[in-house]
Amino acid sequence: MDTTAQSSPADQADKEALKRLIDARVAEIRAHMPLTYRAIQDMAGAIGNRAYNLVKRGIAGQPNTFFAVEGGRSVGTPFLELEAAGQLADYIRQFGCKNLVLWEKGTPRAPASQEGGASC
Repeated sequence: MDTTAQSSPADQADKEALKRLIDARVAEIRAHMPLTYRAIQDMAGAIGNRAYNLVKRGIAGQPNTFFAVEGGRSVGTPFLELEAAGQLADYIRQFGCKNLVLWEKGTPRAPASQEGGASC
């Protein structure tokens, strides 16, 4: 008897739906969040493909991996470790901070062009 786990059609449909969601949110970043897109590219230059993996995990709903706000849009999942992260994102949208990009704890400091990950 074969005991290897196999994906059910429902599991496969969920994976495909998640891939479409991630692709759509990445397209939104490229089209409407140029500072965030640049920050992602800069971080990928510093840590490689791990940066893209963090973005995908944040978009997929995993907290404390990636969250960005720019131009009234937010992408990723808010950080649970930052007590005021949701309120901070609301202030950014309300008062017009250019952008905020939060990376998983332990990720090297953002490259100089994104000093601290935020640009207000």
